[in-house]
Amino acid sequence: MTDNLSDSLAIIETALRNLGRDALMTSLRSGLSADAVRSKLDSAGLPTTLELETLYGWRNGAASDTAASLDDIHLFPGFYRDCPDFG
Repeated sequence: MTDNLSDSLAIIETALRNLGRDALMTSLRSGLSADAVRSKLDSAGLPTTLELETLYGWRNGAASDTAASLDDIHLFPGFYRDCPDFG
């Protein structure tokens, strides 16, 4: 399964580059080692999986000290999930 995930992440990254999502690509942080992922999840009391290690090995989120707006860095342009109304 992690091979499929790795392939999918590579396809997503290529597509984002092709779409000119430069602000997003610049703001994505480098991935973590599998040991670092396991350590961070363990310290938070969370289990690890190969998929999580693969995902966070690819990229470790986005930098928060960037001038880019959320519109510049969301992964899928034009897709916004509605917030549920708990009112």
